[in-house]
Amino acid sequence: MIGQAARPDLGAYRRFVVAFSGGKDSLAALLALLSLGVLEHAIELHRHYVDGQGPP
Repeated sequence: MIGQAARPDLGAYRRFVVAFSGGKDSLAALLALLSLGVLEHAIELHRHYVDGQGPP
C-alpha cells in the first residue's frame, strides 16, 4: 500500500479514467479509487480489449 505521504491529492482531479478490460488489474484499479474516496460519478470506465481481440 502507498504510504500517506506518497499519496497524490485526489481532490485536485475532477475526472479519473480507467482503461477497463474487466480483468483483475482493471477491477483492482477501480476498487482502489473507490476505497480512496473517489466519487463514483468522477470515474470513467473506457472499455479496453486485450490480447488482440476486438469487440464480440
